[in-house]
Amino acid sequence: MMSKTWDSGTGTWQLGLSWSGGTSPYTISYSTDPSFQRGDRTLGMNVSITALTVTASSTAALECFAVTDAQGVSPAEQGLGYDPYPDIPQPTIQQDGLWWGDSVTLNS
Repeated sequence: MMSKTWDSGTGTWQLGLSWSGGTSPYTISYSTDPSFQRGDRTLGMNVSITALTVTASSTAALECFAVTDAQGVSPAEQGLGYDPYPDIPQPTIQQDGLWWGDSVTLNS
């Protein structure tokens, strides 16, 4: 199931994905191509969740999602031959203008 809601705080559309059935763990795949041959990302790999909220792309004309259970083969694996690993969170610096000896706060 999929729902779409407007988040006025961030000014973005949020897509609520949920699924049932199958056997966990699940692999959640994303692509901008319905054949899952280009623009693939793995949103979750070997997870037991049955719902996920993602921010809709403001530039993609089409967004495709697939959930594969432990017994299946994801569309990305069928098309590419593998599941891309999920994105690694990148730390961000919360302050500009640093100088030697200044403290730094990193958030991931």
